[in-house]
Amino acid sequence: MSAARPLGWVDVLVRFGGQPVPWGGKVMEAEEAGPLCTQRPDALSIWAPAGSCWRAFGLVAMCKSAAPEACLVLTDELPPLDLVPHDGRVAVVDGRSPGTARAGAAAFTCADLRSDRIFRLLLEGRARRRPELEPLLRLHLLARTEHGSGILDRWRDVTPVLFRGGLGAMMPDCLRAALDELRHAARCSEHAITGGFHALDLVVRRPSEWEIGARTYLRLAASHAPRAMAALERWLDRSAGWDRAPALTQELRRLAAARVLHRLVDDPWLRERDVEHLLVEGPGS
Repeated sequence: MSAARPLGWVDVLVRFGGQPVPWGGKVMEAEEAGPLCTQRPDALSIWAPAGSCWRAFGLVAMCKSAAPEACLVLTDELPPLDLVPHDGRVAVVDGRSPGTARAGAAAFTCADLRSDRIFRLLLEGRARRRPELEPLLRLHLLARTEHGSGILDRWRDVTPVLFRGGLGAMMPDCLRAALDELRHAARCSEHAITGGFHALDLVVRRPSEWEIGARTYLRLAASHAPRAMAALERWLDRSAGWDRAPALTQELRRLAAARVLHRLVDDPWLRERDVEHLLVEGPGS
């Protein structure tokens, strides 16, 4: 729907499932957001049906070249604005036109949905008496993974106390270790995002640099998943020498690396078979 694309927004619409809204430009599945990030877009338009809005804001945070205020999440149901990152923008599509873009009012940013900030605040005791930050722990990208949700579910009766002045220095060691695992995974993912998509840039980097970037940042992103790391190592060994490969193979490997990087920073505990599937589907060499 060209009418639903606000003036100045990019022509590409990234889609998180559901029926696609009519769109005047290219529609791209969310699974292709990794390769898109290597193209350094200035802004993102994202279609996110109800329930997937926070995945969309997490994608905004992954695309470091786009300012969150320049991005727009289109949805079919307005989420509570006090749970929308305060630098996020959301608009409800009614028929063939979006409503007014609304700014979020949450006490956190899009970047906080990915970063290690909430885990650091909890570990340092600085989230005490800050109940407005409690939703961030629940909405954090890692809390929506199988591994992360399992960790937080085991402590679901305790974590609310951390935001209301309880525990303090008496935090159980096992809870501290669990939060530190999440903190470290989030931090590694952020470093992998910052360096990885830049290293895989289609325009300013070359195949030898793509290969170096893949070896550096895919390993960093997979550092919490030993079996996924093993699958990556097999592929990196098998595909060594990107600069000597045919041009099509070089591009297929670059795209595969970007897709896998995206999946790993979304889920640092990604399963081996998922990594293998992405790599087979990507380079085919």
